[in-house]
Amino acid sequence: MADITDKDIESAILDSSTGLYNSPYFMRRLRMMISCSRRHKFPLGIILINFNVYGESGRSLSHEEQNFVLNTIGRVIGGSVRWDSDLACSIEENKIGIILPYCKKEEAGIVINRVLNNLKQDDLLIKDGSRLFLSLKIGSSSLDLSHDALSFLKEAEDNANIIETI
Repeated sequence: MADITDKDIESAILDSSTGLYNSPYFMRRLRMMISCSRRHKFPLGIILINFNVYGESGRSLSHEEQNFVLNTIGRVIGGSVRWDSDLACSIEENKIGIILPYCKKEEAGIVINRVLNNLKQDDLLIKDGSRLFLSLKIGSSSLDLSHDALSFLKEAEDNANIIETI
């Protein structure tokens, strides 16, 4: 049997475009965190970020530009969460989820503001110097007894009340 390397493990759980964890890993960890939250009675928050990227004058992006933006967004969001407990994942094309253990919905606002501030500080400039724009729709939720993983995600998406263009 071949030895499994750290690189093999990383490629199985990471999204290559963003560098964040991938959707299957996110769903597995979300279900696990819901179970732990209920068992140990700690709060659990979640943030969903839907985004669209476009160039100046609404032009569509090249494949290289899309990869640049996805990598930048992944790096900025990954660097905006608590490294020892939060989990940022690419869960669909143009959708990122963040699991926030020990965090109520109100406290999730702090993480949302940090993400927004860090995205605003990062120039989305491409090689030719033109600017890319990011349209964000952000929602959050806190776990209650009625939630399963999918309803928890749906509620966060339905609660999207922060709409911003950077």
